[in-house]
Amino acid sequence: MIRKDDFCKKYNISDKSFKEANIEWTELENICNDYVQHRPTLEINLNFLAESLRTALKVHSIKVRLKDPEHLIEKIIRHKREKPSIKINVNNYRSIITDLVGVRALHLFKEDWLDIHNYIINSWELKSKVVANVREGDPQTLIDLFRRKNCVVKKHPFGYRSVHYIIASKPHKEDVIAEIQVRTIFEEGWSEIDHLIRYPYVHDNPILEQFLVMFNRLAGSADEMGSFVKFLSSTLKIKEEEFRQGIANKSKRIEELKKKMGDLKIKPTQRVALTSGLIKLYKSEEKSRRDSILNRMMAAEMVGDAFRKKMGKTKS
Repeated sequence: MIRKDDFCKKYNISDKSFKEANIEWTELENICNDYVQHRPTLEINLNFLAESLRTALKVHSIKVRLKDPEHLIEKIIRHKREKPSIKINVNNYRSIITDLVGVRALHLFKEDWLDIHNYIINSWELKSKVVANVREGDPQTLIDLFRRKNCVVKKHPFGYRSVHYIIASKPHKEDVIAEIQVRTIFEEGWSEIDHLIRYPYVHDNPILEQFLVMFNRLAGSADEMGSFVKFLSSTLKIKEEEFRQGIANKSKRIEELKKKMGDLKIKPTQRVALTSGLIKLYKSEEKSRRDSILNRMMAAEMVGDAFRKKMGKTKS
């Protein structure tokens, strides 16, 4: 643990702010020392949570971290300033600071959240309500889904989109409180940059703020396009399979008709004419189906062009 003066300077904490926290530096030193001793146990729990979440359906990747000891002390000071009446000491800090152990589950598409949500609530005890952070302007359908799943929906002031779970696991005798965050890969990239620039030690800068808001919108639009591409790909596969099945059925029917015509007592020239007519009908139907698929692909390309123009205006 570094000296108090050096710590306050490093984390931009004034004498007034420290006094407002109403906690002794010696108590903070005790908390820091206790936390350092408990970190090996917490790391075991962290690894267990990560390996378990990796098996969940739709999880793309996992990020893990144990809270840095200095960051823990800074957060306690900040927590005490915001809620002066709360008592934090060496005996209770591990139940009050709920993100000492942090796991982040990342997924590709917004719709994938539900499978991961179900895995979490069926695997661990929830210590509080699930919180879904959304941005102003997010689709109402997504917000309604969060509410149907008993999530507390909050509009984050900086536009962070993620779902937070405070859970308890028990690798040993004592419960370990941990935080699980679930978000898309696009949101992860945006939030990492935003966090690095803004939180929690740098004062707001109006120029940076404007660019971060634009970046946030781009991340949200990327999520929307990801969902659209997934839907488009699925739709095209279904239509292509319907097309192939239709062609196979038509071919089978033509062969059956050709066989029946062969059994008819008609002149060879009539038989050739009937067969030729059937083949023309078959090719006409095939062309019509292919044109239909092509039109759908062109419509999708037009949507993509409109999105790129919109992004160009956003950048300007």
